[in-house]
Amino acid sequence: MKNRFLYIIFIFWAVVISTAQDIQPQQDVIPVKTRYGFAINRLPVVNFNIYADFDPIKWYPRLYLAVAIQNDVLQFKKDEKGFTARYQISIAVRGEKGVVFKSTWKHSTSVKTFELTNSRSRFQYSAFPIKQIYPYDDVKIEPGRYNCLLEVRDLNAKTSYRSTREFNVPAADSLSKENPAASEITFIISPPRDSLMKLYPTGRVLRFNQQVYSFFRLKTGKPQDKPLDFNVRIFLKEKNQDILYYNTPLRIQPDSLSAAVLFKMPMDSLPEGDYLLRFETELNDHIFSHERDFSVIWFEKPVYLYRADLAIRPMRYVLSADEFERVKSLSYDELTKWMDQYWRKRDPTPHTIYNELLAVFYERVQQANKKYSTRFQEGWETDRGRILILYGEPDEVINNRYAATSTPYIVWVYKKENQEFIFIDKNGTGEFTLLKKEDEEN
Repeated sequence: MKNRFLYIIFIFWAVVISTAQDIQPQQDVIPVKTRYGFAINRLPVVNFNIYADFDPIKWYPRLYLAVAIQNDVLQFKKDEKGFTARYQISIAVRGEKGVVFKSTWKHSTSVKTFELTNSRSRFQYSAFPIKQIYPYDDVKIEPGRYNCLLEVRDLNAKTSYRSTREFNVPAADSLSKENPAASEITFIISPPRDSLMKLYPTGRVLRFNQQVYSFFRLKTGKPQDKPLDFNVRIFLKEKNQDILYYNTPLRIQPDSLSAAVLFKMPMDSLPEGDYLLRFETELNDHIFSHERDFSVIWFEKPVYLYRADLAIRPMRYVLSADEFERVKSLSYDELTKWMDQYWRKRDPTPHTIYNELLAVFYERVQQANKKYSTRFQEGWETDRGRILILYGEPDEVINNRYAATSTPYIVWVYKKENQEFIFIDKNGTGEFTLLKKEDEEN
């Protein structure tokens, strides 16, 4: 039985490794085409990242892995815990001389409601310390570029997802006084604890307004009798130049021969865009500089916010008729600036980049389009869409849409506002319109 199991494992890895050349590289962003002719940014259904750190004392490389799997792609089965998904994560690390390391983990996760099983915004996150690399290992992992093959296998649905990601194992020894040994800059979800590093699951893309830390480890070469004072700068990458966007000092207390450089990224100040992150300090009478590129993307951004000429349409509900007509006549660039100024003035938290009022308004627009669009109207244009945008979801719904002896109707109750809205299906077509006061009197 044991030999049969080993044979199955051998066949599995043989198939996975032999087909690695046909597997697509892992992407941080998936463009999704919309009905409006442009693409929006979405996260892949599976994200993974791999990183080579160093042991702070012996300075051996250590590999870490992070995997995030969208709930909606997993098959959950109902059980005593609610709904449970079972899946298997396998990796194979390949270098110039072939496969140098492979491993497999089995996982299960449970959620309480059926709605969560279909969520596209919830991900099951796993982090692993996957390999401590010793110089006396039979299979050496030398400094250089490597390729990690990932397979996520759903044990309930018997389906698989495969992708690859390249990563670098830096040199363990300093190249010169000007270039001391250091791990690459990576992003992590929280400060490292014990032997666990919770890597950010995407490689170079950070989620808008989501807290994250940057991290790298620096080999100081000799004990330092004072802290290292870094200058941390973030540049916004424009077409023709890099613009200094953020600048702050950072003081790090080194250990005996190394320094763990941890920096809390100012995510509440960074708009969507492409950036360069740079650390500089004086070390052993030389200037040490370390940098990397990254991007910030608002994956949950409502579709209408991708274009100003779309975003202005439902604003007829919050603008006067004259103001709406005036704004509609602006050029696209002028309209974009006007939109930015309008919502910035109404931002309830002006000290952060995230505008809660803007987000709520256009999330309601998106929800209205999802629920109430017809062949002839987008959802926000309908009566129910308008009320949803202005008031949000009702506290109570009285549903008589299938009434047999009277006109079908639906009542939305807003208790805090002491408001009721009645929608009727006059023609029996399923299109509910708002019953106005004069209609009630008639």
